[in-house]
Amino acid sequence: MSNWGSNNRRSKKSPYSWMVGKLNNRPHSWMVPLREYVLLLGLCLCLTASLWGCGVKEEAPAVQRPEKNWERTASSQKIYAPLKVNYITSNPLDIKEVREGDDKDFVYVYLKISGLKDQEIQKKINDRIKSVYDQLRVQDLPPYRGIKVHVPEGYQLASEQIYTSTMGSFNNILSVMLDKTAVWQPLGAHGDSEDKSFYDTARTVSEIETLNFDLTTGEELNLADLFCDNVDPAAMINNYMSGYLSKSGADAEAYYPMMFSGNMKLVEAFKGLHSDQKFGVYPFGLILVFDYNTPAFETQFAAATSVISYSDLEDVFAFTKRFYDENQEEGIYTSSVPAIKSLIGKGRTDEISGQESFKTGNVDVFRSWRYSGTLPEKIKQKLEKLLVMKQDELDLIDSAYQALTKNSSETIQDGSCEIYVGSYQQGSYINVTRSWNFYVPNGGSQKMDYYCFDAVTLKELELKDLFRKGFDFKPLIIQAIRETLDVSEQDPATIETLYSSITGFNLSSDEIFIPVKKVNKDGSTYELSVSLPYAKIGCDNLVIFH
Repeated sequence: MSNWGSNNRRSKKSPYSWMVGKLNNRPHSWMVPLREYVLLLGLCLCLTASLWGCGVKEEAPAVQRPEKNWERTASSQKIYAPLKVNYITSNPLDIKEVREGDDKDFVYVYLKISGLKDQEIQKKINDRIKSVYDQLRVQDLPPYRGIKVHVPEGYQLASEQIYTSTMGSFNNILSVMLDKTAVWQPLGAHGDSEDKSFYDTARTVSEIETLNFDLTTGEELNLADLFCDNVDPAAMINNYMSGYLSKSGADAEAYYPMMFSGNMKLVEAFKGLHSDQKFGVYPFGLILVFDYNTPAFETQFAAATSVISYSDLEDVFAFTKRFYDENQEEGIYTSSVPAIKSLIGKGRTDEISGQESFKTGNVDVFRSWRYSGTLPEKIKQKLEKLLVMKQDELDLIDSAYQALTKNSSETIQDGSCEIYVGSYQQGSYINVTRSWNFYVPNGGSQKMDYYCFDAVTLKELELKDLFRKGFDFKPLIIQAIRETLDVSEQDPATIETLYSSITGFNLSSDEIFIPVKKVNKDGSTYELSVSLPYAKIGCDNLVIFH
């Protein structure tokens, strides 16, 4: 999938953006410094109130959410585990952002979909998204425990953003997240990042709502609808969460929030999640949201999340059959474009990882590895073999160093070599990678070995094994190589030589990655990273989706 997060792009940022990222424990590359001075907030907020209806903490009901339970409501069809889910099919929807506010301190974004044949269902979904968005725009404080102490009387709203994004849009499921973050300050305070009092007084509060639709009916899904009929979804999820919380030390005094998740410290023994647990559906798994609706967790007035990959609860998900029939003649969309499919990434389990460093000649070598401990024995043996440093490889490092420094006019300095060995799985295919990157002050060299195995037969695949019999894939790869090269290098002989150098590949969710070796005039080598999207090939021409 390539569109699951496409609507989560933020353009003009509020001067309070740094506060949002810092307190929600979400790293942002777009952080900008505060303005040196801002207008008196009382004046600003009065003006803002006249424009956007804010400035007073109104009492408002919580976002209205339909009653949920652990029952399956989406279909009467019985679907049984184990059910392998190797790929998903994108929904050919048009999803557009509608932006409101001043595009600075107060930014509001909701989504409108189009592309469904049934206009009533389409309107029903759009109305529901807009309704939840409108309820979030009511500028009150969410009912977190202790919120009135965190944001006492006399505080005014200084900045507020609501961003609505598509978490997942595939197999006739649409999953939407509405993320609201607000910064409150005492009336009259200045928003100066150099002023320590600003850090002491500004308060950030965030909340998240999720909506998950069956596009064939417009109805919202229960979490249980995603699971096969012969498994207990409550037991599955609660068992996973119990282990996750124990591993993360969520009940420990010295608990430290995990990156990207936010604070999920337990304040009481974990008794399991309720049936109305907020959730979303990603292309690679489920996301669970923890906030004021989950009082067993102290989230520090900010919604926290936890992701469960499909491989964490393997072969129990029914969504590829419950909501989507690949052979259905009459579709629900107005688009007639061919289906675009994506392989599902499988998370690493019982991970084996490590690193070491040593010196050979004038070169510092840093080596690392990472792969799943549950891989088939044949694949693990392949990885272990790749991890072994042979004498001829050490000699190659030394000779590369000598070659790259012999013409240097500068004082010869030590070189460095980074080696990585790893594996990850996409659908029914296991990728194995070994990368070798060599650096000296005036140059470098690179080598990449890609392998791909059928996870069932453990056969090592060649490029031709990916394509439907009789399909001529060479012109597509030639064109991809041509587009990767500089214009001066695009002569047919060079391209044919590069094509002939292909020895392996890896599969991502949406593309075939092919390393193509290029030799420089000084004898050093580097790899062109050539990618070929499945959509460009045509998914019907790929046997990996059949």
